[in-house]
Amino acid sequence: MTTMRNGQWSQGLPAETTGFMGRTAELDAVAALVAASRPVALTGTAGVGKT
Repeated sequence: MTTMRNGQWSQGLPAETTGFMGRTAELDAVAALVAASRPVALTGTAGVGKT
């Protein structure tokens, strides 16, 4: 449903939020780790010990 709200069209979706406020150091650490190595994906059937 599209509605007019405060002179703007709205789809009725909530505003996007982020859980990373105040976590700059953690985000920088993750970015450095990702940049320093290749991504790895573990695949296999259930119960083979991927964790």
